[in-house]
Amino acid sequence: MPRDKSIDALKGLAIILVVAGHAIPFGANVVTGGPGLVVLGAGLAIPNATAHGLPLSLIYSVHMPLFAFVSGLVMWPPRTTPLAVQLFKRARGLLIPFFAWLVITFFLNAGITPATVSLLPATLEAAVMGLAGLWYLYTLFVAAMIIALLERTPWPKRAIGASALVAMACSTGLLFKIPSILNFSNVLYLLPYVALGYLTSSVKPLILNNRSTVAHIAVAVFVPLFYLRHPFHMGGEQPLLALTKAMHTAGFRGVFVIRMLVPYVSAAAAAIALMSVYIGRSGFLVRVQAWIGQRSLGIYAIHALILTPLLKSGMTNPWLLTVLSLAGSTAITIVIERVPYLNGILLGQWKRKVNPIQLVEPRSV
Repeated sequence: MPRDKSIDALKGLAIILVVAGHAIPFGANVVTGGPGLVVLGAGLAIPNATAHGLPLSLIYSVHMPLFAFVSGLVMWPPRTTPLAVQLFKRARGLLIPFFAWLVITFFLNAGITPATVSLLPATLEAAVMGLAGLWYLYTLFVAAMIIALLERTPWPKRAIGASALVAMACSTGLLFKIPSILNFSNVLYLLPYVALGYLTSSVKPLILNNRSTVAHIAVAVFVPLFYLRHPFHMGGEQPLLALTKAMHTAGFRGVFVIRMLVPYVSAAAAAIALMSVYIGRSGFLVRVQAWIGQRSLGIYAIHALILTPLLKSGMTNPWLLTVLSLAGSTAITIVIERVPYLNGILLGQWKRKVNPIQLVEPRSV
């Protein structure tokens, strides 16, 4: 079955958003925590205006959910191959690149010395415990295996839908405290979007035939929910927080459920809106994004390695950082694609051939 370029293009959009989402905050005067700053983690923070600015808020509302959604889309139709074969293929395509890039990143950051070599086992253990920057590869592997298992139940769609609801409830910590091992919190976070993509793929023809209606409904859902979480103006608390406080004071029950559902429904609506816009499309822009999307694993793994020297050189323009890190990681990915075995170890491309970009539509015979 030929690849759907429109879905590859959607994946290309997702990886572009991921790169921009990393370049913008780190190009915006990353400093230590203090008044008027939003902490990113590891003692780093950025100005409040940057954190709550419209571009960054839009990106962080949808980029990883969109990635997970597209991953679910390409899992359809249900697999007919044995579960052991699926496990092997997913491990080869996701886990081997995950650990390979982890080792490369470790030595690039620390340098190759006897001391760093001795620390490598502990670093690998920390990565599996959820501290690795390439957490998405491992998380997607686990989510894909959950979907593969649920495919084999008597009612697969119902089981997969139920798993998404359970993951949403568990990810809030409402049912139990989430253990910080094996990227469990990230699996719970992304599984609903993978499941949504999987279930949505079965109705792709329906969405294609009603793309305008689906897009308008999804945008109508996304915009108010996005504003509840990320007001465009500065100052004051999130409208969602203010709303739930008022509801709690008035004695309404289920306020916590509302705060849990809004981010999920908002991101899901954005993903469906983008799918309805992209599905079945062609043209130069779609082909370019599809070409980028086919190289998303390499770009995801490499772009941070490009960002680091750019930042050390004193470059702070977030859009220039985005373009250069995207271009550099894409170029390195293209080189790796052409090296036998290395393309499998680092990119998971053991047999699949990634075609060069086609600037014109092929003529039909």
